[in-house]
Formats: sequence, structure tokens, C-alpha cells
Amino acid sequence: MESVILEFHQKAYELVRAHADATEEEITKLGEPLADEYFRKLMDADPLARYAQLEYTRSLAEQARVELEYVVWYLENKDRIPSDVEPLYTDFLAMFEERGWDLPQARRLLEELETQIDEIDVEIRRLLDAHNEQLTRMLFDDRAYEFVTKMPKKRNTLV
Repeated sequence: MESVILEFHQKAYELVRAHADATEEEITKLGEPLADEYFRKLMDADPLARYAQLEYTRSLAEQARVELEYVVWYLENKDRIPSDVEPLYTDFLAMFEERGWDLPQARRLLEELETQIDEIDVEIRRLLDAHNEQLTRMLFDDRAYEFVTKMPKKRNTLV
């Protein structure tokens, strides 16, 4: 983590020195990509921050999935819904209508979103597994760790 921070400060320093005669606005525009890159590296460098980022992304994707499922249902049943019934997620529906999207596109988007949620779940599981392995290594010395990981998983035989 320290190396990421030091790298960011070095790049920022070089950027400012290279553009010493530039206006403040020009320097600000140049600094935005650098700050974005730094933030991404910082998030990826710390497992807890990465986990929080994944959980947040997953919650946003879940909310979008709920709204998209409603849009698919609404488009499938649009003809049977009485005109005096106000639909849910009107902003989301309006966005679909503005872009000229139809039912097949909504279904495709829903499938893509569900795939992304599955990929996020796999990444979270991988991150948690790595964290659990790290904790186990901290609890046991190398020989005990190998013994514990190679030991066959036995069920409780007590009746």
C-alpha cells in the first residue's frame, strides 16, 4: 500500500513540475486521470477496501436487476395493464423508451447483469477464501498449516 501511495506522489510531483507554467485549470484536468488511477490502485491494494467496493457494486447491481426485471415484466404485460395504473420505476421505463429499447434488448441486458452479479459473487468468494487462508496461516506455523489443510474433512461421528 505504501508503494502505491509513494508512486502516486511521485507521479503527481512529476506532473506538476512538467506543467509548471500551465494554468490551474489545465493542471486540474491533467490530475484527474492520475487521481482516478491512484484511487483504483488503492482500492485494489487493500483487501478490505476491495471487499467493500465489491459489496457496494453488488448492491447497486442487485437494485438495477430488480428494476430491470420489472421493466421486462412491464413490457411483457403492457397491453393487459389498465391505463389508470401508475407503473413503478418510471425513470427507468422512461430511459428505455427514450433510447428506443424493446423487450428483447431488456431481456439481454437482464442476462448480462445477472452474469455480472455472478462474476462479482465469484470475486467476493475468492477474496474471502484468500483472507481465510491468510488468517489460518497466521494462526498456525508452516508445518501445522500444511497438516490442517491436508487433513481430510471428517464429519462429526458422535451420535
